[in-house]
Amino acid sequence: MSEKGWDEQEVSEGVGLFDSIRNSGSKTVGKDITSADITEFFYTEENINFNAYYLRYRFFIRDGKKHFFYDKRKRDGEYGPAAEADRIMYGYYEIPDDTWNEFYETIKDGTVVKRTVSTASGDSGPWTYLYWNGDKGKIQEYSFASRQAEESFLEICRRLAEDGEVSKGGKYRLTLEDAFFQTDRTVYAPGEEVTVCYDLIATDTDYHFYSNDVDIKTGYESGRGYVITFVMPERDVTLSVSSRNSMEYEPEEEIAGAGSEG
Repeated sequence: MSEKGWDEQEVSEGVGLFDSIRNSGSKTVGKDITSADITEFFYTEENINFNAYYLRYRFFIRDGKKHFFYDKRKRDGEYGPAAEADRIMYGYYEIPDDTWNEFYETIKDGTVVKRTVSTASGDSGPWTYLYWNGDKGKIQEYSFASRQAEESFLEICRRLAEDGEVSKGGKYRLTLEDAFFQTDRTVYAPGEEVTVCYDLIATDTDYHFYSNDVDIKTGYESGRGYVITFVMPERDVTLSVSSRNSMEYEPEEEIAGAGSEG
């Protein structure tokens, strides 16, 4: 900046930045876009490289009714793209207003700008798009207000996908009582083999994995941590873990007669 103020180059750059922001058509959900304006929302992840996978969540309006859609595919140990034959969860169904409002709260305060083309090599997303009354087919590329908001959105979607699978009948839930349990899905048909990993490995710590009357097997694999497997029964299953410091001193029971006066 010159002694008298902004020089011509700085003014030009400032105007250019202002025009760029203005022309992007940036809109804020909850301020410029209301819940009633929304017609569709897409969340997509895809990896076409080794251990390919595909994930899509979609909220949409059809015939005036609100719906939720989910599609999860996985191709372990292979390159993609993951196809329909690789689906492990899939479906859609009508949702009530309170569920739609719960979804809306997670995208509120996020921003929508003109769509752009991702050129990043190997980019797996996520890609998020919001279709709304007034988007003019252009202002549809969405960004969450925060990472916490995105996590809340994903948690709702995972729960709704589980509800959708269970509602089909013949499938049961797997409840994991620790955040460090990792699994592809939490709904299984009876007889399916379930694999759960636990990747919190602390030194000098013994872990005990247990469930409600299910015969589980536990092993350890480098890069995956503890690997717990079992066959899904015809009921819901809860998997838990307890731990203790292996270096703690635990006194042995007093031997009868030891130390007594003779």
